[in-house]
Amino acid sequence: SSVLKAEAATIRIGPTSVCTTALDVESKALVETENETNATIVEVKSPGYKKEAKLHRGSALKQVLAAFIANLGTINTGLVFGFSAVAIPQLEEPTSFIKVDEDQNPSLSSLSTPFGCLLGGYLMDVIGRKRTLIITEIPLIVGWFLISFSTCVEMIYVGRLLVGLGSGMVGAPARVYTGEVTQPHLRGMLSALASVGVSLGVLIEYALGSLVTWTVLAGISAAIPIIALIFIMLMPETPNWLLTHGYPAEAKAALQKFRLNTKYEVSGQRSTLVSPPLSLSLSAENIELKEKHVT
Repeated sequence: SSVLKAEAATIRIGPTSVCTTALDVESKALVETENETNATIVEVKSPGYKKEAKLHRGSALKQVLAAFIANLGTINTGLVFGFSAVAIPQLEEPTSFIKVDEDQNPSLSSLSTPFGCLLGGYLMDVIGRKRTLIITEIPLIVGWFLISFSTCVEMIYVGRLLVGLGSGMVGAPARVYTGEVTQPHLRGMLSALASVGVSLGVLIEYALGSLVTWTVLAGISAAIPIIALIFIMLMPETPNWLLTHGYPAEAKAALQKFRLNTKYEVSGQRSTLVSPPLSLSLSAENIELKEKHVT
């Protein structure tokens, strides 16, 4: 090889063929021949790559904040679960201004939640993870206010269907957004935020429900999707979605916001976005997101 200080890397070309090519250690660039334009790194054997990878990690704070913001909506899922346990006993009391009995149980959120899950999964691939998270908050806000200002049981029914729809929609895009904006050393821990959010929501609803009426509780619950909506609008789309939909410049800008202390460049017709341990590759035949730890 004409490349100096190069180490071997295992490369996969297409679905089956594997070859070994050179890795330029100084520039951390994959050296490819003309016939290997779709090659992707499967494994790089380098004695000090773990230490080098730590040196080139992006801003942990920015990634943690992005994950927390993306998972704010999952708190609402816990609020929906916990609301019935608080509201139903109050609605069944003789002094309740809306009369319900056992045949008029206003816990209908579970009927719309499965449809929300399917809709959220579809939308996040079509319009993006960020836009889906924004749209998710709309039925949640409307539903909670509708419940809070209810004057009849039918309004509660409609509100519960809306919050159930929103709570179903938020799960998939929140988890995918978290996975795509975080690096491997943070991804495992931050992916658990969705489950933490649900548990926290139930806890909040039970705690507040012991102090206020169900109408006030519904109004307070609306604050969570409002806050989530404001903050998610300030966050960029995930670099992976932008790149796979033909926006390399926007993907570069988004990745810089999530990493802060790393450098990136967009080069060639493959629209390859490279940072010291991260590579986003887009080609006509093959679209991949790869973490590359190299020295």
